[in-house]
Order: sequence, then structure tokens, then C-alpha cells
Amino acid sequence: MGIENSVGLIFEIKHGNKNLRGYIQRRNVTKKYRLQDTKLIIDGKNLCHELMETSYTGTKYGGNYDVFSDHVEKFFNSLRNCNVQPYVVMDGAHDSDDKKFDCLLERCEKRISNISNGSNKCFPILSHRCFTYTIKKLGIPIETCYYEADHAIASLAKSWKCPVLSNDNDFYIYDLPGGFIRLNDLNFNRRTKTECFTYIDTSIYYSENIHESLGISTSVLPLLVVFLDNDYYKLDKAIIKQFVSKELKISAKKAELKLKNTIDVMIEILRPFGDTSEGVDALSRCLDNHIAFLSNEEKCQIIDNAKVLLKQFTLQNVTETENYNLFNSEAKIEVTSAIPFPSWLIQSIRNCDISPFIINVLDKRVLLKPNLEDLTQEFIYEITSPIRQIIYKMATGKKLQEVIVEHHRENYHMVQTRILPITSNLKLGKIPSLNMMQGTEEEVRLSCLANIFLFPLEKLVMIPKVSRMFILAINYLAKNSGLKESTKGMKCLLFCHMLLLSKEYGHIYDLPVDSACVDKVFEYCADDHRVPFDIALLHEFQKLQIVIDILYDLNGLFMFPLEIPNPNVMYKSGLMYPLFTKTDNEKHLDRIIETCLEKESPLRITYSEILKLLLENLK
Repeated sequence: MGIENSVGLIFEIKHGNKNLRGYIQRRNVTKKYRLQDTKLIIDGKNLCHELMETSYTGTKYGGNYDVFSDHVEKFFNSLRNCNVQPYVVMDGAHDSDDKKFDCLLERCEKRISNISNGSNKCFPILSHRCFTYTIKKLGIPIETCYYEADHAIASLAKSWKCPVLSNDNDFYIYDLPGGFIRLNDLNFNRRTKTECFTYIDTSIYYSENIHESLGISTSVLPLLVVFLDNDYYKLDKAIIKQFVSKELKISAKKAELKLKNTIDVMIEILRPFGDTSEGVDALSRCLDNHIAFLSNEEKCQIIDNAKVLLKQFTLQNVTETENYNLFNSEAKIEVTSAIPFPSWLIQSIRNCDISPFIINVLDKRVLLKPNLEDLTQEFIYEITSPIRQIIYKMATGKKLQEVIVEHHRENYHMVQTRILPITSNLKLGKIPSLNMMQGTEEEVRLSCLANIFLFPLEKLVMIPKVSRMFILAINYLAKNSGLKESTKGMKCLLFCHMLLLSKEYGHIYDLPVDSACVDKVFEYCADDHRVPFDIALLHEFQKLQIVIDILYDLNGLFMFPLEIPNPNVMYKSGLMYPLFTKTDNEKHLDRIIETCLEKESPLRITYSEILKLLLENLK
């Protein structure tokens, strides 16, 4: 069940442990709350996924980022109207300790299975880029953690004594003095405005409410995570059954019956404990005295895993953690042995200008998640394999023997491949190291980037700055896919880019366009039953997003010689795919372009000049 609201949001309850969520709801532990006049720490990745799902953009053809961007703006404007000061924290790289990596691989396998069974729903590739870009444009504070953000979010919220907003059930476990608000509990329909104030009706959860209602200490709550399914590790059911049997002094058969209501029985067992150490000791006794099918080493590993998991939910003051400099402009970025990048690069990652996947390169492991694609064809990320090799070389520096393990799709399963960073490429010349990048002139950095994407620098500088990234992307795509043989495909992508560009940046670049004609094109391309779903064709469009995505990062590693546009001017699935599909041939497409773009208009001239440069470069 969701809650519909005035900005068109329906938040669905989907994430985390459903047993814990359902238990909290059944016990009515939350309290009514007016969201207003407060700081609010937001779980950025969680919100991004929820807003994409509820923006009604449709992910069937890969994502409508203009609609999504507008949706993000509406959400944050609604908070601002209530004098809520949002601070958005994004997840970083995958944790290097492997505690969650197996779970991530399982999710990738499940995604492949869903696609093979006909599902056309996947999280659009550029969603995070669009989300962070839009938030920064609004002037809202947003930062990325080095690794997973839950602990940093909870620590900061505890320090500031303000609420956390997320749909992640882990926040039920943290002891948050400012409380935890679930996204699905925000009721914008009941947003109230009087002469003095505006607020949003919602519900809030405090861990102390559990103590008041059920008599269990807040310091013991993290033990629930040890005994319930979670993303980090799963305790064998036979162990849990024995633990319940011995703690409640009942038979194994009765323990099994009780475990049909897992939360209730665990609350009953944990209630007498004073802290988590008592629970760990009890588990240790159970393993030592009653579990014969495990070795001593395996038993010790279970206890060690439990302690690591419990530490994740132990909060210190934020100034005492590695995340002390979140939203602290005076904090100095320190280069550490764990992340030995130059300070400018670390700052760019923190500012959400470069994706944190570059940190995973240091761990010699990269996860390339499958997306909506034709599983009978080559993995869509394969098109950017040479570029990733360059990135791996830049990240690892002079360590020429470093091997990066890529986890990726091959046919219908996830596999791993060992990749060597590129060591030399005569066509590219010498690539500046990350440490030398600050001392390298912008023209040299731009020239390097143009060479990597196979486009002459002298032609690139003739293109409007806001379009250069897109042109490099479609040029690279054309040279490495079937698009090279399709002038229609090139024209379609460029024309759509021009329309999106005029909508977003027309007032800056003097690119006016007849809005009535544009509306007709959008109406013509509207997603309906007349647009056939061709997974093989979509596969090619998805490659474009993959190229754009890695170009954002490589541009960042070269210290941004290209202007950074919003993804909403580079891809719109509900425009590009239907326009290509519904036009019978190139001449049909040309007629639409001529109708929409007046012959001597700045937009038509820009379109024609760029198309000429692209076609010349493909000869």
C-alpha cells in the first residue's frame, strides 16, 4: 500500500526486512509528527530509487530524465515550503570487506532472471547522475560517502539531533534521538498551511518507543539484525532454532513453531539482556554447547561476523568518525593509504561529480550491474571496456601488474574476468597521471579526452560547450556499434538532443524553437501500444547511456575540461526510442526535423553543422 500525494508520489514499502517493518507497524510504535522547521538527513540512494519509481517516467525504454528531474525538484520544493533543511547523503563504493558483495551479486542474478522472464523494468542507468545534478542545481547540500552511507547518516543525525528520511529498515535499529521517518509515511496531500507555518503530516519512529511499548532496551535492538535476514550474512536456521530452544527452555519442535513469528520470539528472548554483549555471549554458548555440525573455526567466524555487524549499529559522535567532515566546508580533505587519490579527486567524489566506482578500482574489484538489455547479445558495458582500462591505469598509477576483477553478465549469468589496466596506446599518447593533472593545461586535458573518444580536437571546439559531451558519446557509439551504418540513427539522436537542449538551455545558448512543433513531436513519440518493444534495438540505445555514464567519470578524472550538462539533455527514452521506431525511414525522419526546426533558425543551423562534423568523422 502506498500514499499518493500532491506532487505525484506513491512511496511503496519494498526495502529491507519486511518482518521488522511489519512488526513495527502492527505494534503502532510510531507517533504522529509535523515535519517542519528542522534539518533532515536524507538517504540519497534510497530517495533516488523511490522518486524514479514514482515519477511515472516509465523505464521501459531506459528512462525519461527530464520528467525525473522535474519530479526531484517538486519533492525538494515541497520540503522547503515547510522550512525543512534537507541534507542528502549518497552511498559510496561497495564496502571492501566483502560483507555485502555476495548479496549484490545475488541481486544481479535476480535482475538477469527477471529480464529473461520478460520484465522490462530496470533502474535507468543515468538516474543517480540526474538526481545529484538536479539537487546541486537547487543548491541543496549533497555529499557522497567513501563507502556505504547508513552509518554516516545515522551518526550525523545523532549529532544534529534531527530526523532521518529513508525507507531502509536498518534505521529502525539505530538509536536516533531525532527519529526516523519512512518515505512512504510522508503525506503531501495533508500538507497544511496556515497564516504562520506550513508542515507535512507524517509519522515518526523513535527507538525509545520500542522500550516504552515492549520493554526492550534500545541498546539491545541491534541484536535483532544478527538473528534476522539481512544483506550482510544469514545465520543458519538450525542455529536460530537451537538458540530459541535453549534460551526459552523449550523443545526444538516448540521452538520451530514459535519461529513462525520470528520477531515476537526474538523480542521475548532479548528483553532481559542489558546490552549486545550479553546476546553475543548467549549465542556463543549455544554454538559451543549445542551445535555439533560446525567446526570451532566456523563458530568463531559466526561470532566475529556478529560483532562486526553490531559495530555497524553502534553510533559515536559524528566528530569521532571518519565521516566527521560531512557538510563541513572547513574540513580538510586528507589523502589516506586506503584512498591514495589526490585531494582534488577525493573532493570531486565527495561532491558527487565523479562516481565512487573509482574507489572500487583500488580494491581491484568492479561490479558492472546488468540492466535492461538483450541477454543474447554482448553485455552492454563491453562497449566501454577500453575506456575502463584507461581509468584503471589512471587509478592504479605505476602498478603495471595490478589486475582488476570485473564482475559482469555473460549470457544469462554473472561471471568474473581479470582485466589488466592499459599500459600503452600510441594513438592516445601519454596520459597525465592523476597527481600531475592539476599542472596540465586544460587544452591538453581536452585533447586527451577527445582522442580517447575518437574525435578530433579541432572539430570538437567548433561545437557548443554544452553539447560536447553528448557528441563525443554518440561519435564513440557510432564507431563501436551498428550506429555507424545508420545515418537515421545518428540524426534521430542528435535531433532529440537539440530539442532537449533548447528546452533546458535555450535561454542561455540562443536556441529558440517552435514550442508547438516540439509538443507535436513529443505527442507523436508518446509511449503507447503503437510503439513496439524491440529488446535488440533498445540494447543499442542502452549502450549510449553506458558511454555517457563513463564519460562523466573520465571527464572528472581529467579535471572537467568538458562542461557538465544535466543528463536530461542527453537522453530521453520516451522521445528517442519511439521517434526512431515510428519513423519508417530516414526521409520520414528528415521531414519531421524540417517541420520542427525552421530552416534558418539557430537550432537548425547548430543541428546541421554538428551533423556534418559527425558524418565527416565517421568516413
